[in-house]
Amino acid sequence: MADTIKCPRCAANVVFDVSKQKITCAFCGTEFAPEELMKEINEEKLFEHAKAEEPTANKLEWEKQQFACNSCGATVFADVNTSTTFCMFCGSPAIIAERFTGEFEPDYIIPFKIDKDTATTKFLKWCKGGLMTPFNFVSPKNIAKMKGLYVPFWLFDVDAKLDMVGTGKKVLVTNSGNETTTITDVYNVTRKMNACWNNMPFDGIDRIDDDLMAAVQPYNYDDLVKFSPMYLPGFFSEKYDVSAEDLTNRVVYRSKEYAKKIFKEYTTEYNSSTISQDNSEYNVYDHDYALFPVWFLRYKYLGKTYEFVMNGQTGEVAGIPPQSIVKKIMASAVVLAIAAVIVKIIVSLMLGGFVG
Repeated sequence: MADTIKCPRCAANVVFDVSKQKITCAFCGTEFAPEELMKEINEEKLFEHAKAEEPTANKLEWEKQQFACNSCGATVFADVNTSTTFCMFCGSPAIIAERFTGEFEPDYIIPFKIDKDTATTKFLKWCKGGLMTPFNFVSPKNIAKMKGLYVPFWLFDVDAKLDMVGTGKKVLVTNSGNETTTITDVYNVTRKMNACWNNMPFDGIDRIDDDLMAAVQPYNYDDLVKFSPMYLPGFFSEKYDVSAEDLTNRVVYRSKEYAKKIFKEYTTEYNSSTISQDNSEYNVYDHDYALFPVWFLRYKYLGKTYEFVMNGQTGEVAGIPPQSIVKKIMASAVVLAIAAVIVKIIVSLMLGGFVG
């Protein structure tokens, strides 16, 4: 079953209005604070059937699954990781409840802060900054394909006992007349301390490039709230397909990078410092599961697929725009034309006058 959240006043569909940060009903106009609607509907009852039954989706050969829309009864098709989508027949937001239960129930969510109109404006501005970007890429028609997506994230807590040994160099340069003297003193440096990093973020979705997701961070955790499905209607979402255990090595690696920065910060008295030995211990002792907002766009150009993401909270954009062959040819033609004029001027000067 693909669930929809209904207005308690008129039973029409509701959506999360980003600009108002409220749940709104387009039919009767009633607005609800998320926590208010959650009390009226009873969230536990909303997902009750999903928790009580085995998944009933029919798996298809192309790794799609189908569910019945509880608004119109039509079939809702979804990828195996899709947890929130829309009914193609009636347009109702569709929440696949079984993908929010058990191990897939998020602990937290950061609601969207940037609506689609604002996202479109920001993205158009960003795209037009690329001189070689194809003309049709920056068109509103193309950017209209951008969709709001809640991306699964793991937030890790790490304790570390830092124990690093290295060297620090102090360089003294003196000038006497025409002579410059450089004296370098090398010191043994040891740094031992405890460190702790909370809510270290890693995306838990395989199909979106990790570098893209890292590029639009950080998120402001002041907006992190306890998960509620009330924030989902009107947006897509996916459940994780990369487990917390799969990310452990990356968490430790990032912790080591943070530790190197700490070593540098604590050795600023030296002109330079290096770590020769790291006996630190890192303990990934806890993690939470959260959904973070992203505006996502996939674009095909000359047979190649390009992906772009925008932080749905801060508006930070990441991606590499395609380069237009037409614009490259035009730019080359302009360069050649300018070069031809310069050559003509040089030749005319060499001949003592302008060549007609």
